[in-house]
Amino acid sequence: MTADADDSFDAEDADDPLAQRAAVKEGYDELAEDYAASRSSDDHRALLDRFLDDAPEGRVLDAGCGAGEPVLSRLADERAVVGTDFSREQVRRASTVAPGRVVQSDITSLPFADDAFGAITAFYAVIHVPFEEQRAVYDEFARVLQPGGELLVTVGAEDWTGRNPDWLGSGTAMEWSTYGLERSTELLEDAGFDVYDAVGAIDTVRDGDAPDETRIVDPDHEDAGHPFCFARLDV
Repeated sequence: MTADADDSFDAEDADDPLAQRAAVKEGYDELAEDYAASRSSDDHRALLDRFLDDAPEGRVLDAGCGAGEPVLSRLADERAVVGTDFSREQVRRASTVAPGRVVQSDITSLPFADDAFGAITAFYAVIHVPFEEQRAVYDEFARVLQPGGELLVTVGAEDWTGRNPDWLGSGTAMEWSTYGLERSTELLEDAGFDVYDAVGAIDTVRDGDAPDETRIVDPDHEDAGHPFCFARLDV
């Protein structure tokens, strides 16, 4: 989702990271119903199709799985998939989509063994992590991913941090810290990933179009939201 923030500020003026983490966790607990209504199993179908074509065999981790859309609902019946989320309420909802395969955890410190997964998706998750902790997230992704494994992660269109005190019209505040493509690519490469493509997606599902009309475009396309990085862990 785009931030649609009413108040933004530069990275050097960001709030205390502990306060940001608490706001994100509490926010997703409180606005769970509103957020679920904004998501669909058809969201970004073209991106998932492409990712699954490239992803090797093995378990898939959906990091920041939310209520289970779009990844868990898509994969629960066809792949070994595990979801994790920071929010207790999101985990409760996702557990109805993939029973027994969702755990509550912090993506800066994942509760999984080394080399446990063949692929990882992280839709709109890292963009909520405080700037100084995003390196740890990518290091954790590299740790739990098998060499040669694939990652699909949402990053920022620019270096930016901000909050919306009434996100999705829910009356609940939400906060973001986004690194743009350049800095995100640097962090991913430092963690051992090869970022082999970056794309934008026009989520036409929101406008009532058929799911197969969702389009993959250049990341700087005027109608694209947050960019997505396709990355492969070095062997």
